[in-house]
Amino acid sequence: MLVLMADIFPTGYFAAARFLKNLPQRDREEFTTVIIGCGPVGICAITSALTMVKTVYAIDSVPERLAEAEKIGAIPINLSDNPVEKIKAASGGRGADVVLEVVGHADAFMLAFDMIRPFGQISSIGVHTEMLNLNGLLCYGKNVTMAFGRCPVRSIFEDALAVLVQEQKKVSFLCGKTMSLEDAPEAYKIFEQRKVHKIVFKMPGEKIGEAIADKV
Repeated sequence: MLVLMADIFPTGYFAAARFLKNLPQRDREEFTTVIIGCGPVGICAITSALTMVKTVYAIDSVPERLAEAEKIGAIPINLSDNPVEKIKAASGGRGADVVLEVVGHADAFMLAFDMIRPFGQISSIGVHTEMLNLNGLLCYGKNVTMAFGRCPVRSIFEDALAVLVQEQKKVSFLCGKTMSLEDAPEAYKIFEQRKVHKIVFKMPGEKIGEAIADKV
């Protein structure tokens, strides 16, 4: 399980903690929180968010990912099922209070912007490599707070680890596949086919011995 602390769990925790960690109890009960993207990092973000707020909606286009998000406590919404209207209906027409965008695509971010309420908050941890088509007047009118950037793993490591220890049963399936390092090409192939989430590589025993000997 600790292999998740190398990257994806702290990243998911960071996405959630930015705007959810220190909420007053009333907001924890009433906030409409949305996570866009239910891949491995998204699952970690959902798991973390559910320790901070009561209700989390999860958006993705892959039914299997949505099923996994539902198993750990999120309310699934298919990307093709008009998620903006679904979130507005769920929030009395207001929109989401906080949206976590973990995809790193302009369309995903604009979806977050479309569903966020005035004075809402967007936490984006996706790696964006293209222009975001934000309308300045809409930004001004909505008063939205937007935060971007990579996870500062060292500074939030202990807090993220505490959540992982508490919620490890929910995310244990992410490390359910182990393969030899020599099978890396096949591993990447099945990962791209979305047959697995994360693959833990193991070195043959003699290779480990050689690596240790090299360090002595």
